[in-house]
Amino acid sequence: MSIMSSKLIRHEICKDDLKHLGANFIDIEGDIYQVSFNFELIQITYVYGIDDESNFFLERIQPYILFLGNYSSEEEIVKVIGSDVYQFKQKITSSDFLTFLDVNNHFSHIIKTIEKHYLNERLSESEMLFIIGKIEEIYNKIQVNFDQSNSNDYEERP
Repeated sequence: MSIMSSKLIRHEICKDDLKHLGANFIDIEGDIYQVSFNFELIQITYVYGIDDESNFFLERIQPYILFLGNYSSEEEIVKVIGSDVYQFKQKITSSDFLTFLDVNNHFSHIIKTIEKHYLNERLSESEMLFIIGKIEEIYNKIQVNFDQSNSNDYEERP
């Protein structure tokens, strides 16, 4: 009979918790895991892993890429994923959900394009400063709209 390490036992418990939330769980390699949730309109997919110092990272890779942070335990990862999936489920049937996904996918494409042009030395500092100004305009517009909404049920994710 083999003896399971406490790390492996905790991992199995977290894996079960995610499966109870409806996740499909894949061990990619070593200490990297993929967790997916399938809904009618979209699939939400996360990748998380652990480094040599026992720190966890979490990224959402579908429906758009977003780094969700570093965490000290796999239990925290489960909590963040649970909250994230809950919030998506609340908005998935909204009439503007696909537009929301479009906005995020456009930003992801813009980031890739800026990187490509910068790394190939086709983007000057003045062009980047212009882009920063436009991004700040967009950010300020979003913040003004949020501040005016006075939403009491908003729960900020970690």
